[in-house]
Amino acid sequence: ALPSAEEVAKARGTVNATALRILAEDPDAIVPGLGLEVLWGLPGVCDGTTHGWCDKSTTTDCLYSGAQDNRGMICFNPLSGWVVFDVKEVKHGFIGARMESWHKSGDLTKGWNEVNNGGKGNYAKEGLERHLLQKEKQERDAMYLEEMSHRIEEDMLLEDPSTARRLGGGQSCGASGDYIFEFAINGKIVASWDKDAFCSHYTRTGYNLDLIKFMDDEKMTGDFELAMRMSPTHSNKQGTMCITHLYWG
Repeated sequence: ALPSAEEVAKARGTVNATALRILAEDPDAIVPGLGLEVLWGLPGVCDGTTHGWCDKSTTTDCLYSGAQDNRGMICFNPLSGWVVFDVKEVKHGFIGARMESWHKSGDLTKGWNEVNNGGKGNYAKEGLERHLLQKEKQERDAMYLEEMSHRIEEDMLLEDPSTARRLGGGQSCGASGDYIFEFAINGKIVASWDKDAFCSHYTRTGYNLDLIKFMDDEKMTGDFELAMRMSPTHSNKQGTMCITHLYWG
């Protein structure tokens, strides 16, 4: 027999009942949302260094293979709620991130009609329904890795042999359609950007490597809470935003 929702919750740790209550009462509360999706990258260290050990598993046909262009990410849409990070020991007032807003919408919030599914998330699902949800998530992860490999192969075919650097190209920061991206620091919303404003804050440092600053003030030091979301009121419900790296200093 499949485990119940209670048994799964007990095995993973007690669900924060206080957070669920807050989300049910106030869907705009800046607490971690219930519709966040984690896409794991290839196993190993895929950081582009000479000693990187990327995708070298027992199923790998050739240990010389394994692209370094790979990363995991946290993805969210307008129904997911807030993504919240604790950023510790900021010394020079800088917080930034690498964002991707061109992914297809996942199915984690499939069937939801309101933010955080009214404070229930997917915790109410149990038995076969929960098992199928987990299986669907695993299949999406596998599809993501396969899609990433195909994209890398296509990029290699397009590579200009006369140069090893490509500073243009990559994906559009507006592929998710119209949206409002919001971020907050220490519980206070700092900015609400539409698609054009969000794209204008991008800094392109390389092919498909777009960085965005959330804080850049040397007087701001210490510990901070950074939160971000796609506004549920003004955003395309199918739009998806992903963060792959968070930087601070």
